[in-house]
Amino acid sequence: MTEPDSLYSEILNIYSRLLNADSGSLMLLDKSSGKLKIAASFGIKVLDKDEDVISGGISDWVKANKKPVLIDGPLKNYSIFSHIEPREEIRSSICVPLLINEKLEGILNLNILKPNMGFKDMDMEFGVVLANFIAVMIEKVRLNKKLNDAMNSMKSMEAEMIQSEKLSTLGRFAAGIAHEIRNPLA
Repeated sequence: MTEPDSLYSEILNIYSRLLNADSGSLMLLDKSSGKLKIAASFGIKVLDKDEDVISGGISDWVKANKKPVLIDGPLKNYSIFSHIEPREEIRSSICVPLLINEKLEGILNLNILKPNMGFKDMDMEFGVVLANFIAVMIEKVRLNKKLNDAMNSMKSMEAEMIQSEKLSTLGRFAAGIAHEIRNPLA
């Protein structure tokens, strides 16, 4: 498990413990494809890591609208999600966008599976605050990775330049020797 992967799992673990969730997932937006990918999950077999999130679900709505959703009770009670096949084991869900400067970075989803339990408005408000913090952390991880990649690239270019300069110096030295051999000083 790479450093960002373990961080994503830890973020999800902390968030789920704070809100007493039984399952959940942290989905990140793949900038190149524009699709959500699972970065971490627990409790329910959602998808394999890095697999595209199935389109048409609640996360697609959150992605499109950049607004959090609280579902407490059967999914059929929510007309905007009537087209979605409900997962009967889920009693309540919070699905919160991770935004940086109004740009979607990912989605955090938590579920309660226990009967007669559910998330409340206060849980979602807390989830939104926490999601903002998580989005900043994720952005810092991405920026740190870019910085490390750039530094490694610079080190590689520096090594190539040093090698090139050594070869250039060696070439000038060899040319000088060849010139002296052809034109000895008298």
